[in-house]
Amino acid sequence: MITGSQFDRTYRSGDKFTGADLEEQQMQFLYHDGKRYHFMNTSSYDQLELTEEQVGDAVNYLTENQMTDMLLFQGRPIGVSLPNFVNLKVARRIRAQRRHGIRRHQTDHPGNRVCPSGAPLHRRRRNPED
Repeated sequence: MITGSQFDRTYRSGDKFTGADLEEQQMQFLYHDGKRYHFMNTSSYDQLELTEEQVGDAVNYLTENQMTDMLLFQGRPIGVSLPNFVNLKVARRIRAQRRHGIRRHQTDHPGNRVCPSGAPLHRRRRNPED
């Protein structure tokens, strides 16, 4: 589970397996120091440092002091789950001309390009005299 390797094996119907030693803990994301992401267990106050590879796609949506669920295998972190909804600060707004109208995008704090909710993707061209 840690390396992510896969293999093909054939098992008989009577074969038994021991369950994986998985544990899920609620962790608070503290900060990113440029190389590692720092998390704290909210019940024991133990801190963990993870690389960008260990955090995965969650790096694009982490904000300081955000609560996450961390999956541990034999005490080692193997995955970070974010809440269903996250609040991100708009850092930059981009307005691009398109053939049939204007398409607007925004860049959130981590640098992801997103469409603003509620804003139409296409608008009719405005009259140049307005």
